[in-house]
Amino acid sequence: MHATPRAADSPATIPTGYVAPGFEEVRDAFALAASVDDLGGSALSIVRGDTTLVDLVAGSADPRSGRAWEPDTPSVVFSVSKAVLAILALKLIEAGELGLDSAVARYWPEFAQADKAEITVRDVLAHRAGLMALDADLTAEDILAVSPVLRAIEVQTPLWTPGTAFGYHALTYGWIVGEILRRVSGANAGDLVRELIAEALGGADITLGASDDVLARRALLLPPLLESPLPIDVTPSLQEALQAATAPEAMRSLSMGSAIPDIADPAALVTALNEPEFLRAGVPAAGVMASARALARMFAATVREGDALLCPRSRQTALRSLPDVPWWGGLAPRTARFTTGFLLNNEADRRMLSPTSFGHDGAIGQLAFADVESGIGFAWATNRQVGLVAATRSTLIVDALRACVRRD
Repeated sequence: MHATPRAADSPATIPTGYVAPGFEEVRDAFALAASVDDLGGSALSIVRGDTTLVDLVAGSADPRSGRAWEPDTPSVVFSVSKAVLAILALKLIEAGELGLDSAVARYWPEFAQADKAEITVRDVLAHRAGLMALDADLTAEDILAVSPVLRAIEVQTPLWTPGTAFGYHALTYGWIVGEILRRVSGANAGDLVRELIAEALGGADITLGASDDVLARRALLLPPLLESPLPIDVTPSLQEALQAATAPEAMRSLSMGSAIPDIADPAALVTALNEPEFLRAGVPAAGVMASARALARMFAATVREGDALLCPRSRQTALRSLPDVPWWGGLAPRTARFTTGFLLNNEADRRMLSPTSFGHDGAIGQLAFADVESGIGFAWATNRQVGLVAATRSTLIVDALRACVRRD
């Protein structure tokens, strides 16, 4: 496991790159967000159609060597990975191979055990399946092998009656969705990311299951700084979520038993996902590696006219709010607006461009989304969390983007 890297000659957090006329306010907000990274780095890309509006980087990808963050630097995007899997699921639905309201057991018969026969694909994508945490005490070796995780999911009894509540499936989401995709298509999630997304976008720098080339270029994840000089408004819902994150089920949703040791330490998951074997394995709910450029291109392509990555019906599915159900608990606040595989704009806790935005955030503050109304794809990546409320820096940037779009 890596210690906190320090290097006196790390690149300064001064943004470099391109900003289209009229979007200078976004550059200034990015610069403010980057100014608190403390040896870390970040990247911002905003694309409309095929046109780049903003393409900026700042700081260090690896303070040990002083390597600067470059426009093509890939980083672990944590739970933005869930949106990538959701796009794959929607692609298979468009092809008529997968049914959103079909039982998971239709495609994965062994899943029906332990009162799970009626759980639908939509329940899983919307974090309503009741499988947020597992009883099995899994190990890191189990996670890398994958099949022990799938067997544990098959015998797990839901924590609540599926469909009647929501609780954030921090890691189980990825293995369940990934296995559904594999059963339907015959290909694993990493291959589908390459074929249906990266290659469809002309070779976008987005992977699940890192190659040696990606590992060599990646941004090293850094342990979080728990104090931030930026103003932090801890809303009641976020305070509640921070408290709920210490509940046993929430802790197990990240630790998977003993697979991620010392999960009470905020640096634990970051440290584990620096390890090459985890990155090569491609933990599906949190292990996608991509440059901000690639993510912005991907999301812009989902809402582009003509050769869109998703059809209009899929975009409607992504934006359609589901009937309200009670919050069961877990790592996401009760106000989080989860739809079918995506987060929607939430002014209190996860601000995006508009009510027509859909995307996802990541554990250390990353944010990527598409906006149907403007046709914009947005991606902000970082390798360090700053402050207990990870959304603060991206919210500064989103607010500036809103102002620029209104004037554009």
